[in-house]
Amino acid sequence: MFAKRSQQIVIDASIARAAGPIGATHPLSAGCRDFLIATLDACHHAAFTADLLQEWKTHRSVFALSWRRTMFAKKMVKILLGTDNTELRQQLVKSSTSENDQNAMLKDAHLIEGAIASGMRVASLDDTVRRHFKDASTSVGLLRTICWVNPRHPCEDTISWLHAGAPLETHRTLAAYSCED
Repeated sequence: MFAKRSQQIVIDASIARAAGPIGATHPLSAGCRDFLIATLDACHHAAFTADLLQEWKTHRSVFALSWRRTMFAKKMVKILLGTDNTELRQQLVKSSTSENDQNAMLKDAHLIEGAIASGMRVASLDDTVRRHFKDASTSVGLLRTICWVNPRHPCEDTISWLHAGAPLETHRTLAAYSCED
């Protein structure tokens, strides 16, 4: 069963780095690879900010490089230009008193900026920054509706989510994220 309507998903380079080749059996490698394959099979588009595309070029597996090339060849990539959001970044800094948390959010703010520009969906392995963004969502309203999935966690069933059309489900939003997952 494939998506009724393709969505744009910001896929963090952490997934590209971890995606193993066909035949890899390590749960993380296989999970990231299968997530990328399902994204392609379900006809979703990968959305890249300039920063994210550079991260993908630097931190990616051989499988992810081949996948990205296929996505470009099939015109299933959306390059997002002019997504930098100074106001959002200032709100992120104000949302936390911890300099480490602020730095982590600013380092990955391009994921949020890309999601805002492309359909409010992020896929990433980074649960630490996910928690920081969740905490910031209490004061930065725009973060509340960002749908964030992590293919590392079997309980998130990201493959089924992709094939169901990657819906913006409330339980997948940053506002609803439970750090116990």
